[in-house]
Amino acid sequence: MKISVITIAFNSEKYITECIKSIKQQTYKNFEHIILDCGSSDNTLQKIKSQQYKNLKLITYKKCGLSEARNYAINKSKGDIIAILDSDDISTKKRLAKTKEIFKKNKKLALLGAEIKTFGARKNWKIQNLEEKHLKFLLNSGITPFAHSTTAFTRKAYVRGRGYSSCARKCEDFDLFLKISQNGEIKKTPEVFGLKRIHDQSHSFQKNPQLENFYILQSLNSIRKQKWKISKKNFKSIFIKNFCFQVFSFRKNISLSFAFFLIRCIYFKIKMYFSSVKL
Repeated sequence: MKISVITIAFNSEKYITECIKSIKQQTYKNFEHIILDCGSSDNTLQKIKSQQYKNLKLITYKKCGLSEARNYAINKSKGDIIAILDSDDISTKKRLAKTKEIFKKNKKLALLGAEIKTFGARKNWKIQNLEEKHLKFLLNSGITPFAHSTTAFTRKAYVRGRGYSSCARKCEDFDLFLKISQNGEIKKTPEVFGLKRIHDQSHSFQKNPQLENFYILQSLNSIRKQKWKISKKNFKSIFIKNFCFQVFSFRKNISLSFAFFLIRCIYFKIKMYFSSVKL
């Protein structure tokens, strides 16, 4: 079983060497590490070339969005399993070996996530330890239940999910995971598969809950327009759960502007639900 590790790099000179070394040192050796550079203007390319080894494949590409870059890199890969690793994150030494074993034991498994530790600017930032039985519920509620850099999915699930959507800006991982979950089994292992770096340029550090909610709604609308197999009842449930989660999450420090934002979200949800697009 071959695993393709996909990394997208853009001006990642500070962290790309550690990223590459973490995959090079894997105990499981049947893998390829594809790094796609999206027009970096710093020394990222030189750093990658200095770490060159037989399993590493460097692709240079035009400057583009994450979804387009990931889809291009995956289409160039040859693995049965696709594993994601961001350029500023690190994988544990046995990540690929454990990933292979889990997929080998469960032939119906489409998507795998794991626990992750964080380090960097905000050391107290944590990703919740979520129970496996709630994964689909959380995805249907507009919440991504695991860090992107711990995930792996089958090529078949990726193709069936039609890849990363360019319509789902800033939550393209949520978009793909939700689509995969509609047609396959998903699992989260309690083992730690990586270290997530939190710094002032990382998406996790800059997360804006209001924008996040908007992009999630945009993603759901995109899925609906693609006529995915989500019933009207389930679609309505996604909206209600997501809205309730947002209210619950920010109830302690809710502001007047955020209250107006939530009202706009309700309007957006209702407009989408009663639109002419048929599921």
